[in-house]
Amino acid sequence: MSFAYQGRALRALRGLLGLAVALCVSAAGLTTPSRAEEMLPAMVSASAESNYGRLIVGFPERLSLPPHEISTENGVLVIQFDEQIDADVRDVTRALAGYVTVARRDPDGMALRFGLTRGVSINVMEAGEKLFVDFLPANWQGLPPGLPADVVAELAGRAEAAALRAAEEERRRLLGELNAEVALRIGRHPTFSRLSFDWNIPFATTVVREDSTIRVRFNHRVGIDLSELAADLPPLVTKVDALVGDTGLEVIVEVDDEASIRAFEDEQSYIIDVTGPRLTAPDPRLAAIEETLGGAPQPGSITVQGDRVTERPEAADEEMPAAVAETRPADGPFISDMTPEEDATPAARPVLSQARPDVGGTVQVHRRAPEVTRDAATGLNIVRAETIRVGDIIRMSFPFRNETPAAVFTRGRSLFIVFDTIVPIDMRSVRNEAAHLVRDISLTRFDGMTLIRLDLIDSIFATALPEGMRWVVTLGDAVLEPTLPLDIERAARADGRPFAEILAEGLGNVFTFKDEVVGDTIIVATIRPPARGFLKPFNFVEFSTLPSAHGIAILPRADDLRVHKGEEGHLLIEREEGLRLSEVGGSVDEFFFASVERPGFIDMDTLRDSDRGTYYEKRAELEERLSISEGEDRAQRQLDLARLAITYELGPEALGNLEIALDEQPSLEHDPAFLILMGAANVTANRPDMALRYLGDSGLRNNPDAALWRLIAYGQQGDWRAVRRVARRAQQVIDDYPVTVSGPARLTLAEAALDANAIAGVSELLGNINPARLSHDLLAHHIILSALLEDALGRRDAALSMLQQAASMDDGPENARAELERIRIQVRDEIITPQAATEALENLTTGWRGDNTEITARALLARLYVQTGDYRSAFHALKAAVMADSEADAVRELHNEMSAAFTRLFLDGEADSLPTLDALSLFYDFRELTPAGRQG
Repeated sequence: MSFAYQGRALRALRGLLGLAVALCVSAAGLTTPSRAEEMLPAMVSASAESNYGRLIVGFPERLSLPPHEISTENGVLVIQFDEQIDADVRDVTRALAGYVTVARRDPDGMALRFGLTRGVSINVMEAGEKLFVDFLPANWQGLPPGLPADVVAELAGRAEAAALRAAEEERRRLLGELNAEVALRIGRHPTFSRLSFDWNIPFATTVVREDSTIRVRFNHRVGIDLSELAADLPPLVTKVDALVGDTGLEVIVEVDDEASIRAFEDEQSYIIDVTGPRLTAPDPRLAAIEETLGGAPQPGSITVQGDRVTERPEAADEEMPAAVAETRPADGPFISDMTPEEDATPAARPVLSQARPDVGGTVQVHRRAPEVTRDAATGLNIVRAETIRVGDIIRMSFPFRNETPAAVFTRGRSLFIVFDTIVPIDMRSVRNEAAHLVRDISLTRFDGMTLIRLDLIDSIFATALPEGMRWVVTLGDAVLEPTLPLDIERAARADGRPFAEILAEGLGNVFTFKDEVVGDTIIVATIRPPARGFLKPFNFVEFSTLPSAHGIAILPRADDLRVHKGEEGHLLIEREEGLRLSEVGGSVDEFFFASVERPGFIDMDTLRDSDRGTYYEKRAELEERLSISEGEDRAQRQLDLARLAITYELGPEALGNLEIALDEQPSLEHDPAFLILMGAANVTANRPDMALRYLGDSGLRNNPDAALWRLIAYGQQGDWRAVRRVARRAQQVIDDYPVTVSGPARLTLAEAALDANAIAGVSELLGNINPARLSHDLLAHHIILSALLEDALGRRDAALSMLQQAASMDDGPENARAELERIRIQVRDEIITPQAATEALENLTTGWRGDNTEITARALLARLYVQTGDYRSAFHALKAAVMADSEADAVRELHNEMSAAFTRLFLDGEADSLPTLDALSLFYDFRELTPAGRQG
């Protein structure tokens, strides 16, 4: 056999063997997946930062990292996983040449290994599905690097989305428990149609208008019955439909192209008004009468236009002599020669809902009604309301010709103004100037009175002040003028039947009308000046009173309740059988009206009664009662102990008692009294954030005792806007508490008024506090606020003297604040140099830490450093403020200022004046101040 033949045979054999192997591999591939397909994909990236190296291992197919362990031993970093991963680490050594000598993946895919250079340390961070491994050199100092900003933002977005999903799931769970329902009410009026969606639970909504289609989206997935609306569509509404989707209920309303829409939320209802030209045809009988009269205004007719109501006088007798016809009108209301009492046929009392015209349109009973000008108003004795807006405060002035009794009171989000006269009042200026506070205005006149109702957008303060013959009513965040308090006293008839009386000199008349929104009856007594009213509501068995800026407003609870004028200056409240009274203390002489229970109220005056012993004796007595109690009584005894501890300002002890009570009786978790006690205990322990978690429960929204504790908690946080929001409700009960609670509350109100620059309110609030009854700390706080008031009034020297006095009283928080305010005024008025102020502030921040005083001091210090060119110290002051409270608004504002200074240094060229090394080190030490975006 030749060698050539043998070569050809060997080559053929090798070819056959290769083919067989390939076929086997191919067959195996048809039955078993490759190992790479079983592995978890991982993305590995490495980069060398300015002075450290960073390795990122990400798992794009997961939202979190797989289970893993990280260890270093003998200079080798090992990342061990519980499952196989498919990762490429070949580029790591090249990217991290100064930190990693070798990088590889184990053959089984279960671990990644990295050989480290000498002296390198490791810092590991987890962020979602990414693992960050930082390689730090031996000379690294300070905190390790943080996560990139985009990663933090992404994680925050995920957390927010998860929270929203959880809230939605919770909402849907509760929705199933609460059985959410919505009902549609339809109103048809001459100038508009109203659709009212009434819910039985709180809701959120959005409204979108696209040409003639309105889409109303509610956040509850419930159906709505539109059959009544679809069967008889109101004017200007052409079609209506409803859809229930994953996000909630959507109502689609199609309207006429000429229609205009007004939508607003009112308590548990969402209201849509569709307005346009007159929607109902006039009655043919009225048209015939109008044609007969020729359109001339008739005596005694009423013209309603916008917010204006004008009542015409009776025409003069044609046979009356000219001299009589030319007689000037009297100073009183020139409306009719006949008083209501002289009218032989008394008119029926109008219903308020029918008497309230749409304030958005114009309704005229007679044609050619003249506009009411100032001159015409003077001639016809029409009162034209004058409205002035100062910031967020509205001042409404009603200039009457004679002294007019009045009443001004609030109920919910409605303000009622009652005048003991039927003189027409022009309210147009109020609507123009108060649109940001007032949603709707209605005016009604009957039975010799004028009733003005203002439906407010939000709950705000209302005050009444007489100025000569005029009444001035103000709306705003602060009480500008004080109201003298009225009191209710007990009395008895000769036969022993008890009744109540209110002593109020200058009583006007008593009126009764129906509140069309609530559906009940209100009895109002007007009073002449000065301003006097009920600063808080009183609740009794047969009646209650509403808080009033002036006058008296009573809600009867008994059908036979009578409210009438007695002898001069006495308003009597009685029933035929007498008012019900309760006996207390076993003494016949000690009576009080049986008041409605106030959940969460702590009778601190009784608990502090020294005749009952010391705190320890009282506590021992309560603990003895606890020892013999069983079942739910044990929880109630713990609540009694908590009330005692709160009364003596022992917040942590009270919290301990409340936690035990909750363990004894878990149902207390939703009890209003328990929630208020938890809030009060946390306020006493100076934990405002935790206190507001309990006091913010929806069931306590209208509770005045909860509002008082919320007010103090907001003051501890420095949230003065929130303080002003709850102030009116809290002031209803502030006098029911001793100075240990009412003192801080009034000082908080004064601080909030000072923040709003309501100087008159600050002076009044501080004047109502007796400094002799204040504790050492509260007295120092009072002196500081008095000093700030003096400074606001331009009396700087007096302010500095008072601040010096407060600073020398003790070494506590008020001492630090007084020193800070003194330095602030001296810096502002250039009494001391920036260097001297810097030294004083450095001493202050060294000795005082942990509250708003420290943050404010560091902010002022940082600004002074920038002013003197010491940027490094300024940026260090910012870091210290961030460490003290990174969430504070003042810290965020300071961060923005320092970032702007950093930008000026390195973008605007201010750093050119610094030595090169100083500028470079300043940049790298504080590079986190680099602005975001293109500038960065």
